[in-house]
Amino acid sequence: MRQMRYDEGGAVRAALLSEAGLDIPVPPFLSTWEVYKRFAAIPITEELPRRDSVAFLAVTSEPLDPRPGDAAESFHITLVRQMSRAYSPDRGEDDYGEDVETVEEMFLIFDFPLPPNWEDFELNSWDFPTLAEFFAAAEASEGFRLAMQMNPVGFAVTQSMLY
Repeated sequence: MRQMRYDEGGAVRAALLSEAGLDIPVPPFLSTWEVYKRFAAIPITEELPRRDSVAFLAVTSEPLDPRPGDAAESFHITLVRQMSRAYSPDRGEDDYGEDVETVEEMFLIFDFPLPPNWEDFELNSWDFPTLAEFFAAAEASEGFRLAMQMNPVGFAVTQSMLY
């Protein structure tokens, strides 16, 4: 079984997308979802990972690559993996004497035309006993159903450090 260190998440995600032939400008949603599920299930080998969670966001946002004449808002499906680890010697302590947590967030963002009467929602893995139940809930959602019916007009892969 594949494993990764906390600081390898971005490289592992990129490798999985490439291995699946999805390192293209706008990959198919369902194929990318399947890779995301594999990526989300890869355990972190850090001795002290504090949190490891995934999220499925179906939200209204600005278009990823707006062009003249585009609508001001679009529909995004964002697939997130958030990994954090406890104290890092180079980070020290915060103002309250607590160990500083380092949080890495990785996003796969699909941009779709905004459906009428859309209401944003999100699912987080910490609300489910298992990843399988989280994935099943995401796949049963209205956002997932819409993503399966529409062609994405944009795609972005991003990563950020929160602390």
